Amino acid sequence: MEGTPFEEAVEVWAGDSARARKVARKKTSLRRDFDICEAQMPKSITEKDYKPVTAKDYMSANLVTLDPDMDILKAVGVLVDKRIMGAPVVDKQGNLVGILSEKDCLQVALQASYHEESATQVADYMNPAVKTVDVNTSIPEIADLFLKLDYRLFAVMKDNRLVGQICRRDVLKALGELW
Repeated sequence: MEGTPFEEAVEVWAGDSARARKVARKKTSLRRDFDICEAQMPKSITEKDYKPVTAKDYMSANLVTLDPDMDILKAVGVLVDKRIMGAPVVDKQGNLVGILSEKDCLQVALQASYHEESATQVADYMNPAVKTVDVNTSIPEIADLFLKLDYRLFAVMKDNRLVGQICRRDVLKALGELW
């Protein structure tokens, strides 16, 4: 009895015709099981069915924001009390004008304690060059930005308005859930 081309190839390779046929049957059975599973799967996933995971899915929308005219020591206290690594600084019109980070606060604390300099306003210590991402930016894109840039969080914008922030921990959580 002649076998399939696969069985014949295994027989030639193995040099043991009885053992080769047994291996070939097992492989053929696995292939048949795979074909059955594949037939039961949807034929294709259309773009409308695929929903990428984006910043809006994992961002913090309940933000603590700071005013640029706020006393810097009060702002440091807010970050410490709320256990947050940074906060967006917004003006009276709600425009994002900077971000105050833990690193900025360390500078304040160092100057106040060692150099006995009086503290001033948030605007004097915040970083005005804020890195932002759009609300529809994908989580993998944000992860890539975190790897390339020295930021711990990004402001999340929609139509040039601050709607949230996303940090490294949020991205790790999202990626962990995608695994």
